[in-house]
Amino acid sequence: MDEGLYQPYDEWIKKAIEQELIGREDLLPPWIKYPGMPRFSIGWRMGNGESYNDMWNEWIQHLDQGQKIAYFRKYAPIPTDFLTLVAEAFGFTDIIEEILSRKGEFAGIRWLEQQKLANYEKFMEYYTGFWNKSASSDQA
Repeated sequence: MDEGLYQPYDEWIKKAIEQELIGREDLLPPWIKYPGMPRFSIGWRMGNGESYNDMWNEWIQHLDQGQKIAYFRKYAPIPTDFLTLVAEAFGFTDIIEEILSRKGEFAGIRWLEQQKLANYEKFMEYYTGFWNKSASSDQA
């Protein structure tokens, strides 16, 4: 195997981010980069979507809280299904578990609403519909 063709993951991510930033001040949020790809699509776990998601997650970690708020306001409105990703970017890492368990306080979404980045009621409406669809398909 030619070692020159392969590079460590952290080097690849760094170079990929640098390439993506050429002519830009920031990376586009995933929902703008790939507007036809819903948040929980398999496309975020393989191929170009996965690569971009990895780059974006690495890049967003280097912003402080104020920079993140400004960034997300710049690219508002945030699609409801991507609010989980945004909450995770602010450190609310239990949000997916809350969704899957169908219970929780959703403190991350409430906090995003305080920052004028989300609407908690709209989020709950969306996920109540998501849960209902999931429950009906489980029974089929």
